Amino acid sequence: MLAAALAIAGWFVLELGEVAQRVLFPDWSFIYGGWALASIFILRAVGDFRWVGFFKKQQGTVFAKRDTFLYSPLCLFIGSCLIIVITNQ
Repeated sequence: MLAAALAIAGWFVLELGEVAQRVLFPDWSFIYGGWALASIFILRAVGDFRWVGFFKKQQGTVFAKRDTFLYSPLCLFIGSCLIIVITNQ
């Protein structure tokens, strides 16, 4: 399920950046959907203040370490890149 959602989001970004021809999504969805997708990734990077994100309370586990050094920075990077793509249209 998550892989399918990421694949659809990836295709959305390809159409948003005009790398692929716009056939799957309507034109109005690029403004709202792009900001929504960027917000989702940035909010994931910030986290829920308990289990995930930069401000999590749970520390010391393997996932928490990977989340701090890999997953959260990756989500912040993806969200920031999406904002750049949206504003350069």
